[in-house]
Amino acid sequence: MQELLTKIQESCHSLDWPVLFVPGVIAILVGLFLWLGGKRYSAFIIGAFGAALGALIGFLFHPLLQFVPFYVPAIAGAIVFGVLFVLLQQFVIFATAATICAAAFGFGYLSYAIEKSQNPETTVQAADTLSTNKDENKPDSQISPADQNQPPTQLTEEQNQIAQEYLPQWFTPENQQEAIQAFQYIRQQMQNTASTNKTNMILITVLGAAIGLAIAVVLKSFVMAICCSIVGSTSIVLGVIAVLLSKDATPITALMNRPKVLPAILIAMIIVGFTVQLLLARVKKPQPAEAEESDKE
Repeated sequence: MQELLTKIQESCHSLDWPVLFVPGVIAILVGLFLWLGGKRYSAFIIGAFGAALGALIGFLFHPLLQFVPFYVPAIAGAIVFGVLFVLLQQFVIFATAATICAAAFGFGYLSYAIEKSQNPETTVQAADTLSTNKDENKPDSQISPADQNQPPTQLTEEQNQIAQEYLPQWFTPENQQEAIQAFQYIRQQMQNTASTNKTNMILITVLGAAIGLAIAVVLKSFVMAICCSIVGSTSIVLGVIAVLLSKDATPITALMNRPKVLPAILIAMIIVGFTVQLLLARVKKPQPAEAEESDKE
């Protein structure tokens, strides 16, 4: 797993700095809001999440409704899912808790499986040679015409046109080829490990979902604060790492050299966020009558 994390860090350094800096700052701001105000503004957060999900689903279904502009199904989906999520808040909270635990258990087991199955020497060698010749040991008879004519990550003319039209001027797809190839290698490693351990992955993920659901049922009044604190803390940490990577720092290496630091930071942040959310949730806004009486006094 350390080899993959190192490869991720090196790949991020090859990206243009705004590609990491802008999402990193957004992740920090969103994380702060969830970390400290998740329970107090739970209805707004759930509604916003439902609206975002509905807009995405509506946008994906746009090809089936080509007679209307793309934003019409997106807006309709945002409204429908936003209202539906607000009406079904408790169900959404339970589902969120189950999803968070399932993702944590699944990713934890995937990391363990990768670490267990990796051969450091062959992994580093494969990662270093990926960008030079992906099909070096592949017989010519097995190489398709598409592989012979262009590399797998080469952008088509249509994709370049879309990139020039919609992407910012500082984003140059040609300069991202090294990072794209590295991330493809990382994705392939994770897919291969997950496929090899498919049964265990499914069982561990289902177990995590069941544990998350059980926790949500037992801690019914606290589960929203716990979920928002976990997601917010994780978003802040990932955002800070992204910002540091955009400045060519090496936070992943530093954290790998001190493996106990990141878990300690996350646990402390989750506890602090959970406590602050409970305190803020108990602070009630003064009623109009009470406010008038205090003004008179």
